[in-house]
Order: sequence, then C-alpha cells, then structure tokens
Amino acid sequence: MIDNEKMIVTVIANVFDSSLIGWILTKALPEEHEVVAFSDDNSGWTPKRPPYSLRIRIGGDDGQEFDAEAVRLSSVVWGDLQVSITLAPIKTADVRRDMDVTELKGMFGEPKKVVSIEEMNAEIAARGVAD
Repeated sequence: MIDNEKMIVTVIANVFDSSLIGWILTKALPEEHEVVAFSDDNSGWTPKRPPYSLRIRIGGDDGQEFDAEAVRLSSVVWGDLQVSITLAPIKTADVRRDMDVTELKGMFGEPKKVVSIEEMNAEIAARGVAD
C-alpha cells in the first residue's frame, strides 16, 4: 500500500519473508511505481534517508504493524545485493512522524496547568540549558 500524501509505504504480508520483502522494496516498488523506501549502502559512506517511510504489517490486514528501515547492503562486501530490514513495533500510544498535531490531543492525559507558548518559553529560558 502506497500513501503518496504521507510518503509511507506499508507492506502487508501473512508471514515475514525478508528476501521477498527485500525484492519488493528494491525492485518492484522502484521499477513499477517509482517509489523508494530503502537506503542504499552503495551510495557512499552515509546512505541518504529514503523519500518514503516504511511500515511492515505481518499477519495480513489485521496483523501487527512495525515501523521498519531497509538498507540495500554494499554489493562489494556481499557479492550480490542483499537487504537488511530492521523492525520496531508500533504501539497505539506511539507518536509517529506522520501524525497530524491534532491527533496528539488526549494522548498524554490532562494538563496540570495550562500555559501559553510565551510562558513556556520564559520558563525554559529561566531554567537555562543546563537543567
């Protein structure tokens, strides 16, 4: 599933097959949809972050979803291209980088004290950087 507005690719699989997901990310998506959701270790010392974020849902449509990062490993080291995929579980209370600020309302409980941005900045300045 490709969300071009939020720049997120979600790969939905019944079981985790790293070679199949690696192929989808490095071949099918770029060639058929012009979407890049992996970093390329062949591009230099520090690979650029891909334009699209990656999520992997294992267990079908109702399965567990993970934020993921994929890196195509250097072909010089491995002989052929391989993909390393790292998964991090998404919890329902997690703040995701694609969330709209309005979605945060109510996630952190009721405030003890309501303050303006000016009051908050003044308090931060009064405490200094060391605190």
